[in-house]
Amino acid sequence: MLIIGCICMENKCLGILFTMKLPVLLLLGICCYTTGWAQNYDTSHVIICYIPQIASYPGGRAAFADFVKRKALYPEKARTDGVEGTVVLQFRVDSCGVISLCKILKSVRCDIDAEAIRLILSTKWIPAMIGDKKVESYIKIPIRFSLT
Repeated sequence: MLIIGCICMENKCLGILFTMKLPVLLLLGICCYTTGWAQNYDTSHVIICYIPQIASYPGGRAAFADFVKRKALYPEKARTDGVEGTVVLQFRVDSCGVISLCKILKSVRCDIDAEAIRLILSTKWIPAMIGDKKVESYIKIPIRFSLT
């Protein structure tokens, strides 16, 4: 059974976590439906659930943004071509916080995409928790590449 967790803030669906290994959890609501995400899928075997503590970068969003700012190596060809944009990645955070199964959901260009993947794979995250149990989950995150 596919279990989905939708991360909401201010009535907007910010991201979706899913795994095949979680037990049935608390019902969250229909925010995925209101954003249109689930309207094109057969949802007869889908449970929308709440994951109390999602996987996170140590130190939170600000620490992750600082990490990206410090460690990103802007590809030289992209810099000379003036290419900017946001790469959206999806990756798995296992129960030990190790990143795997990283893939591009929104591409900018091959060299910038490769740098985004390199950045993510060089990190270790705090895994999602359900109660006192660490669980694997999938995260979707944007990484902005800007010349300014």
